[in-house]
Amino acid sequence: MLKKKCEAPDCNKEFTVKMPHAKYCSDKCRWRIHAREKSQKRREKGLCPYCGNTMEKETSASYCINCQQYYKKRYYKNKEKAH
Repeated sequence: MLKKKCEAPDCNKEFTVKMPHAKYCSDKCRWRIHAREKSQKRREKGLCPYCGNTMEKETSASYCINCQQYYKKRYYKNKEKAH
């Protein structure tokens, strides 16, 4: 069996190659890198990195207003559950 090093920059694992074109040691690594690349491409286009909606031009926010509201609501909902 052929051993190969994972191509994910934050993973240094060696893995046994099952398919000759495999780049990553696991689906988790593959999806993490895919999500990171997708997010980066959206940022370069001036879109929200999470959902791809357009961003307001005069804001320094990292995410669109819809994502900001969603995650704020989710944060407070989880905070209430913890108490």
